Amino acid sequence: MKRMRLLITVGMVLLLTLACASIGTGDNNNANQDHAQNNTDQNDAEDNNSENDGSHDDEGKAGSLGETDFGRLLESGDLILDSINSNADEETNGRILTVQFTNPTNDEIIVSLPCGLIFVPTETEEQPMMMVQPLDLLLSPGESAPFTPYVVCADLFTPPPEINSGYTIGYLASDQLLAFAECICDIPLSDEEDSFDGVGVQFATWTIATNGDFTAGLDGEETAFGDEFEGLGADELIQSVTEMFSLYGSEWIDRCGIILEQPAE
Repeated sequence: MKRMRLLITVGMVLLLTLACASIGTGDNNNANQDHAQNNTDQNDAEDNNSENDGSHDDEGKAGSLGETDFGRLLESGDLILDSINSNADEETNGRILTVQFTNPTNDEIIVSLPCGLIFVPTETEEQPMMMVQPLDLLLSPGESAPFTPYVVCADLFTPPPEINSGYTIGYLASDQLLAFAECICDIPLSDEEDSFDGVGVQFATWTIATNGDFTAGLDGEETAFGDEFEGLGADELIQSVTEMFSLYGSEWIDRCGIILEQPAE
């Protein structure tokens, strides 16, 4: 959980900074003005969302793995999946899966794994992973070779995989998750462990998948965060951190033009 620990550390610093700034004001008039401004901003945001509702081209979009070149190669037997295993311990994003394919044919083949592809764990309590960076494979006749796709966790409410956990090819994501994955596919992400790119995309993915409601995931015993929030204490603190994380991913959500559903009143 190196990336997650880094984000939580920075997040706590930001949270304390905001708290200190709030205490330092001590002015009810300023607080009332801030509250009024927040209401105005929220109304403006709701108006913008209302204008955009129904206009997003990717709304309701779903993918079919069998309609991709990759899916057809698997179905025809011209590409053989040998194995998929986690190569990291309790990480949620990055090149943390090793996939090995074999080309059983007498011809060289080029395989393009589609962004939005979901890798499903063979142990159901662990996280499914979604591919968010392009990966083109060149396999000579009879060649077997390993590849490491760039993935993010697609389910906040399941624990991260242990090293060597098994996976298999699942399906294509649908709706907003698929649209988001295809958008991120066109944006190069850093492979460096201390990069915040992947962490931001990860939180954006969780935000889209949960429609911005992290509460149940933070309260649960088995989550993508593992024990990172253990001992933090008050529910208010958890809620504040949750809101901060949601905002952290919002840059990527906005960048890809994803519009979250408005909660029912």
